[in-house]
Amino acid sequence: MFEKLSKNAQTAATVAALAGASFGAEGKADASLIRDINNDPQHQLLGSNYLVGGSALAATGGGTVSFRVNVPGVGTGQRNASAILLNDSYAITAYHNVADLLQYNPTFEIATGPNYLNNRGTVRSIAEIIPYPGGGFNDPSLPDVCILRLAEPLTGVQAAVFGSVNVGDFCVGAGFGRHGSPATGLLPRDGNVRGFFAPLLGPSTTPYNPNFYSSTDFDPIVANPLNGKPMSGDSGGGVYTLDGRLAGMWVGGTTGTAASGTGVYLRFDGEVGSYIQNTIPSPGAAVTLLVGAVFGISARRRR
Repeated sequence: MFEKLSKNAQTAATVAALAGASFGAEGKADASLIRDINNDPQHQLLGSNYLVGGSALAATGGGTVSFRVNVPGVGTGQRNASAILLNDSYAITAYHNVADLLQYNPTFEIATGPNYLNNRGTVRSIAEIIPYPGGGFNDPSLPDVCILRLAEPLTGVQAAVFGSVNVGDFCVGAGFGRHGSPATGLLPRDGNVRGFFAPLLGPSTTPYNPNFYSSTDFDPIVANPLNGKPMSGDSGGGVYTLDGRLAGMWVGGTTGTAASGTGVYLRFDGEVGSYIQNTIPSPGAAVTLLVGAVFGISARRRR
């Protein structure tokens, strides 16, 4: 069953349940889960290479960061997911990470550290969220992405370089989700970034529009302990080519205790990537894009 990797919440009670699951839900203790726990240090090391300034991105720039939605008075007051830094002033995340919480007037921030709980690194508030025209919150036929404008630039950030993955090739996923491989059950969220390898199956199938989305494979038989798929919390995290170019962003996949499954990512080698690159200013450029916009959701937003 396909699901978005950060569940949607329509009521305060649902938000509370979601936030609690981020820290306390324990999963099935079977052999596959034990294997995953044993591999966690490898997943964390791989993921850390795709943080801002990580070794895998030395020649290409950008980087995966943690993303936080602060919703005081709703549940535990917080939702944590993933995002991708594009340059010194802009990032992106999955629109479904924020859309269902906008009614609560939340605030948002990204952080560059390897753990969003106890090692957050440099934190930046988000001054504006710009959804893709038309929005893709509950419509898998549309791109599930929004641009994040930082309230204050980060220094020394090299702009991300976009790329693509061919069918059959491995890509690298990075995010602050539950775990990387194998994706069985739900582990407690420890806040660490993780990475994993995933071979590209090709354009995604129903319900995701193949013009925008691609699917990756997960099979524990693959002779690579870091083979895996994204899980809850990885939404908004980066999908990279093996040479560090940004190929897309995680938005969904199959969940549960199945021994195999798929991940879904929004591709950046076509219309969506062109939109992003044409919308944000280049690194260090004067920010003239949003003159007259007020703090919060841009007037570009259309539901």
